[in-house]
Amino acid sequence: MQDEEDATATAPRYSEAAGVEHHPQITDFIPRRYRSIALVGLTGAAMVAVLVAINTFVVPNSQRLGMPH
Repeated sequence: MQDEEDATATAPRYSEAAGVEHHPQITDFIPRRYRSIALVGLTGAAMVAVLVAINTFVVPNSQRLGMPH
């Protein structure tokens, strides 16, 4: 009975593949290639441009049509 308790107390709970060295780190998700960095930057700039265009053109047109601001 005592030998069984010692064996279960020292046995690993998880397999070797579950170790932290086998999981991606947060820095693995940061782009490193210039092409990827440029694509993220251009996507952000395009999103800002769309929001500015909506604010510039849609809001005045909605007020002209009698919709509340």
